[in-house]
Amino acid sequence: MLEVLMAMTILAIAGITVLRTTSESLDNSQYLKNKTMARWVADNELADLYLTHSSSKKGWPPQTWKKETRELANQTWQVRYRSLRTGDESFRAIQVEVRLDRDEKKPALASLQTYMVKQS
Repeated sequence: MLEVLMAMTILAIAGITVLRTTSESLDNSQYLKNKTMARWVADNELADLYLTHSSSKKGWPPQTWKKETRELANQTWQVRYRSLRTGDESFRAIQVEVRLDRDEKKPALASLQTYMVKQS
């Protein structure tokens, strides 16, 4: 009887370990999925900023953070961007950060920076 109880205890501990590992794996895969999609949103935003501001008379994107929302994969994403002066007046650094809309207080899932040149 004691051997059966010991075997059941060992199997229960092993089962709990397997469940915990599976749960952590699912959490990690969801995080990686969100991070990948946030990167796509950031890439799209940089492309949009480039097309909007380099081929028109709009000038540079704002120097203060500007917030907008975007939709991708049935999720709402919070995007914020700004431009920063550089040593050369014909260049600006453009920063973009992306978060899930419900995660405003958390660090950005994607953060990109590129440089834009003024078209003459």
